[in-house]
Amino acid sequence: MAYTLARRRDGMATGVRLGPLCGPAGAWVLLWSALLLQAASLLDNWWQQSYGLGAGLWAPPQLLKAAGFFMLLFCGVMLCAGARASGASRMSAPLLVWHGGLLLTLCAVFLTMANYPNRQHAAFFYLVSSAVYPAILLAVGRATGGRWAVTGTALVYMGLMASMVWLLPLFPARPLTPPIHNPTTRFMPPPFPLLLVAPALLLDWALRSLSLGAAQNGAPHRARVAAVAGFAFLAAFVPVQWFFSQFLLSPRADNWFFAGGGRHWPFFLKIDRARVLFWGVKEDPLTWRAALLASLLATLSAWLGLRVSGWLSKLRR
Repeated sequence: MAYTLARRRDGMATGVRLGPLCGPAGAWVLLWSALLLQAASLLDNWWQQSYGLGAGLWAPPQLLKAAGFFMLLFCGVMLCAGARASGASRMSAPLLVWHGGLLLTLCAVFLTMANYPNRQHAAFFYLVSSAVYPAILLAVGRATGGRWAVTGTALVYMGLMASMVWLLPLFPARPLTPPIHNPTTRFMPPPFPLLLVAPALLLDWALRSLSLGAAQNGAPHRARVAAVAGFAFLAAFVPVQWFFSQFLLSPRADNWFFAGGGRHWPFFLKIDRARVLFWGVKEDPLTWRAALLASLLATLSAWLGLRVSGWLSKLRR
C-alpha cells in the first residue's frame, strides 16, 4: 500500500487507478494478496483453537495461506515483467528470473510430501510434476527473453532448496504437534531438490529452436511449441529423476550434502525400513498409459505457461 501511495505523479498515466490512488498492477495484486494472507492467518488461529492441528494435513485456512503466498510471489513476477517491458530497469530481467525461482521453490515446498524420493517411481509423482513445473518454468523463462532464463529459474530453485537441506539441520528443534513417532532434535530439511535443471536446459533449447517471434505468435504455433516443450520436459525429467531417486535412497546418499538414505524422517511417521524403499510402485506403477497422461499434462502446463508469458511480456503497468 505504501508503494502504491508513493507513486510519482508522472506514473499516473501508466498505472492502474483505484479512486484517488494509482500504481502498477502488481502493487494492487500485492495489496489484495497481503489482505488474503492476513485473513487466512486469523482463520487459521480460529481453526486450530476449534479443531486442533494435525501434522501432515492441509486444513482450509492453510490452503488460503498457500494461495496468498503464491500470489505475493507472483506479484513480484508481475512488477519485474512490467519494469522489463517498459524499460524502467536494467535489472528487471535478472530479478524476474529470481522471483520465478522463488515461485518455483514455493510450489515445490507445497508438494514436499509428493516430492519424497520414495514416491519417485510411482506415476502420481510424475503426473503432479508434469502439471505444475512446466507452467512456471516457461512463464518466467519466456517472459524474461534471455537465452538461459528457464535454466536460471531452475538453478535458483535448486540453490534455495539445497541451502535448506544443508542449513536447517544445524539448528536445534523439537516437535510439538502430535503424533510424534520419531522424536527429533534438529530442524528437518526438505528432500534434496528435484533436478529440474535437466529439463530446463532442454526447454531453453526448444524455445530457441521454435522461437515465438512476432510473426509466429498465433495459437497454432503456440500449441506446437507447447507440445514440443511438454514432451521435452518429460523426456528429460523422467529418466534423470528416476535414477537419481535410486541414488538418494541408497547408503551412498546418507551424508550432509544429499541428506538421503533415510537420514531425515518426519516425526509424525514411524521409523521402519520404508525409509529407503519406493512407495506405491505396485499400486500406482509408471505405465505407458500413465506416461501418456503425464505428457498431456505437461503439454497443457506448457501451453498455460506460454499464455502467461505472453501476457507478462505485454504488461506495461
